[in-house]
Amino acid sequence: MPIWFTIDLDVEFDNERFGKPYGSKNPGIEKGIPLFLSLFKRFQIPATFHIQEQSDIHDSISATYSHIVEAIQKDGHEIGLHTHFQKGYDPESREREITSGIRRLEEKYGKIVSFRAGKYFTSEATIKILEKYGIKYDVSPYKNTSIGNMRWYDIADSPYHPSYKDITRIDNASILMIPITNKRLGIILDSSISLELMKKGTNILISESKKIKQPIIIFLSTHSWKCIDPVTNSFRKDIIQRLKEYFAFLQQFNNIEFMNIRTLGERWEQGEFTPYFLNTPDLFGQNFSLFSPRRYFWLSKYFLFWRKYFKYILFKKID
Repeated sequence: MPIWFTIDLDVEFDNERFGKPYGSKNPGIEKGIPLFLSLFKRFQIPATFHIQEQSDIHDSISATYSHIVEAIQKDGHEIGLHTHFQKGYDPESREREITSGIRRLEEKYGKIVSFRAGKYFTSEATIKILEKYGIKYDVSPYKNTSIGNMRWYDIADSPYHPSYKDITRIDNASILMIPITNKRLGIILDSSISLELMKKGTNILISESKKIKQPIIIFLSTHSWKCIDPVTNSFRKDIIQRLKEYFAFLQQFNNIEFMNIRTLGERWEQGEFTPYFLNTPDLFGQNFSLFSPRRYFWLSKYFLFWRKYFKYILFKKID
């Protein structure tokens, strides 16, 4: 079966970077997006740009940087919605944030079908809102990570329809969850991850594609500010070079098809493919020394389980 490659960017204000303010300038948007656009054009790669939109017009990328979003669409890339929720947001507040973003983007750029939650934190309540307003694909899940109390460890390696009771489980909700590629495979645009590790993880997926009848998906996700140094606001040449070399590496393979989220989701549904689970090694952890906490990031899976368990026991006793 073929390999489907997709890449998306969260286009957000730079003050979202590690929760720190970086002044009135947003080099990730003003300098980063034009750079990414030039790379995608050079390698003829269609991408999806998830544009941050909040109910407050001052937190709207399309209102503040309309020329940037117009340039993205002019180059033929997909526009999706990216929304951050404050801690403790109730369903009504989430609906207000989501619908204001959908309305603002669709007024200028046409139908929006894909969504990424800020910090990858979606929920059962969120997907119901997304379905209500016509969003077809939620790309918030990040295989083998934990975000807040959201555990993306045991999800499928492929697109799947979730349960309304537990979005990490496969069921019959109409929205399609499209997970970012398993973090343990090291296909990540990060200074701690080498090009060789990214290639190794990719080669593992290419080998897996020969064993199953569904398309294997390589989903690389990043941010508009990833190629910008947060201190100097200059380009990070190491990240840019790694991305160029990785794209060139992918284009060596005849069975790798490049597509945006919309196309991937449509083709998955039309092909009536079924979810799959892969048994792949922890390349990410092996990349760090025995004394590095990052080597054991998977332990948080069990920490979160026990935290949830003891919280349940505590409230049960109180009841």
